Amino acid sequence: MKTLDMLIENAPQIPVEKLAQDSRAVSENTMFFCIKGQRTDGHIYAAQAAENGASVIVHSDDVEKLPNVVYLRVEDTMKALNEITDKFYDYPSKQLQMIGVTGTNGKSTTSYVAYQILNKLNIKAGYIGTIDVSYAGRSYHSNYTTPETVELHGILADMVKNSCKACAMEVSSSGLEFHRVDTVKFDVAVYTNLTHEHLDVHGTMDNYFSAKAKLFEMLADDSYAVLNMDDEYYQAFRDVCHSKVVTYSTYKDSADFLATNIKMNSDSTTFTLIHDGNSYEVSTNLLAMFNISNLLGAISAVYCLGYSIEEILENVNDFQQVKGRVELVEEGQPFKVIVDYAHTPDSFEKILPFARSITPKGNSVITVFGSAGHRDTKKRPVMGEIADKYSDLIILTEDDYRTEDPKEIANEIKAGIKEHRCVFISQRQTAITQAVSMAQPNDTILLLGKGEDSYMAVGDERRPYPGDQTIVRLAIKKLLSEQSEYD
Repeated sequence: MKTLDMLIENAPQIPVEKLAQDSRAVSENTMFFCIKGQRTDGHIYAAQAAENGASVIVHSDDVEKLPNVVYLRVEDTMKALNEITDKFYDYPSKQLQMIGVTGTNGKSTTSYVAYQILNKLNIKAGYIGTIDVSYAGRSYHSNYTTPETVELHGILADMVKNSCKACAMEVSSSGLEFHRVDTVKFDVAVYTNLTHEHLDVHGTMDNYFSAKAKLFEMLADDSYAVLNMDDEYYQAFRDVCHSKVVTYSTYKDSADFLATNIKMNSDSTTFTLIHDGNSYEVSTNLLAMFNISNLLGAISAVYCLGYSIEEILENVNDFQQVKGRVELVEEGQPFKVIVDYAHTPDSFEKILPFARSITPKGNSVITVFGSAGHRDTKKRPVMGEIADKYSDLIILTEDDYRTEDPKEIANEIKAGIKEHRCVFISQRQTAITQAVSMAQPNDTILLLGKGEDSYMAVGDERRPYPGDQTIVRLAIKKLLSEQSEYD
């Protein structure tokens, strides 16, 4: 058990069993931090935290003071939270080889693939991100892609306790902007790309860039920044780096890691990797051009941790499918089904051409998607336009619509659809089932936007949702069963 004087010099020697930044998580002997957030101010809940058992309240503004509670006034409660949390958990990120991945798209795949490579190298590693939190044989979901400060350090400390030696984690722009990783020591930071997204939070692309750039500005001089040369913001990120820089590309010869002769199939990809003047033939079950870029980022990151390119490449041919990321659904059906998290114009421009490329001429691409409510509305007609360019049939449906009307959202998307047939089916489950019933042999169905999500954001709540994979599997099985009855 920690005591307050172990965390803060000259403080009273009282027990501190737990840290919290949410008053609802407070129990006996908790140290509560009054954090000013986007929606509320933790100072409002100081009295409630004390009543719930907090023994220490850390605050920057005036608060009501109750007896038998130690009140510590600081200039910046967020800074105090980060520093004390890191110390409370014995500086866990310093005991792990840390890979942080940021970017609009590709964070999940790049970090999850790096996590898998490390474990295949018999380096016990963990993963933190959108997909789940995974380490030591356990997996569970966090509320955020990058967990809040106390939760994050607790996870890292538990990884250390469970003998993990490395961690690959997604670092979101919100995680950076809201100071969740200020005291995490990253050995490698990977930049995937920066595209039009999250402007409802950041306002402008410049602000969005500045949030992402924090990860590279905080790197130590002997750490590595791994940068995607193919992205238009590459030079801007390089300019903020004072660490060592390693680059990757799918077409620029000057990159440290270059993929050439890329050949894509419906179930595998091959390419030649050029590194340090040597060529290596690579085969992987990752699909689509953008995933080869993500693989290069993961390879580069693991290499920067000190592992040889030869041993890394021995472990890239067969990855566990990244849930909801170009996920092929196979139930014996005569057409292809792909589930993908794509929900931005940039990700649409990547997944839709791939679907078109694996669909024989004369067959159809059927695309099912919607757009989240109260999130960057300007992208909606653009996504419609891209879907129209590569699809033969578009089924618009619900997707985390919150308090917006799904039909109105669909109408905004539909403004960009000029050439191909488009229908609106409000309930997502019905839309997916309809796509399956319409698919012909060798067609391709794309289910976009939700990925592996097991909820639907409606109003202010998250309602349970079976998941695109579950729904489409059931629909396919039913279709095949009905067909066999007529055979």
